[in-house]
Amino acid sequence: KEDVARLAQRRGATVILGTPAHIGESLHLGLAGLEAGDIALLGFPDTLWEPLDGFVRLLAALEDRFAGVLGLFTTSEPERSDVVEVDASGVVTAVHVKPARPPSNLIWGCCAVRVGALAGVRHHAEPGTLFKTLAPEGKLAGMRLSDRWLDIGTPEALKLARAGFLT
Repeated sequence: KEDVARLAQRRGATVILGTPAHIGESLHLGLAGLEAGDIALLGFPDTLWEPLDGFVRLLAALEDRFAGVLGLFTTSEPERSDVVEVDASGVVTAVHVKPARPPSNLIWGCCAVRVGALAGVRHHAEPGTLFKTLAPEGKLAGMRLSDRWLDIGTPEALKLARAGFLT
């Protein structure tokens, strides 16, 4: 996604270039040089979501007992994402990676996570598969951010975004 890299650089971000085979390897490249206790903010460049201060909210919710906090959204196409189950106290109890039959429409779309918890992410094509292993251990919290989330990776979704999805 060279266009995204150029835009990020123009806005002052440090861009690490590489040729990863999948998202997990891409994240691994981006984590190089960070300490295990550092916090990484993960999102996807082809998604649109609210609120604008979502990452600030996730950081504020990241307690010592958690490895990370997943930003949760509702979507009309949960089968295209990782569906999340959360208990009444906000602890993530399960992550279903792109399930054919989603148990709900609640997905994660961004997160604040300690770098140490991502140590093996390069071995997972999707970060959701790593989160799936952390969920039963009670190491992830979930925070509902909004019902305004859109993956613009399809022509139909891009058309919806251009029509003013977030306005």
